[in-house]
Amino acid sequence: MVQKKEIKGFISQKRYSLDVNGRHICDHIVDFLIVRVNDQVEVWDAKGLYTPVFRLKYKLFCALYPDIPYRVITKKRYMEIYKCLNCQR
Repeated sequence: MVQKKEIKGFISQKRYSLDVNGRHICDHIVDFLIVRVNDQVEVWDAKGLYTPVFRLKYKLFCALYPDIPYRVITKKRYMEIYKCLNCQR
């Protein structure tokens, strides 16, 4: 994506603080923070299993950071992307 100039860059293992009413609840570490060429920011998280802890942190993140799109990559979604990349070769 960087070579195709679709993104400016990325940060792996980005930590977000999940604070509610001034009180720190927990931290949430996403796999990738993606910065697009138009400076739009989004996060990508690879998940093999949706645990109850992840579901809660995901809901908190979406409530506290509504302007940041959150993309969850699962094995099924990864395989779809992988197949598309192979078709383009």
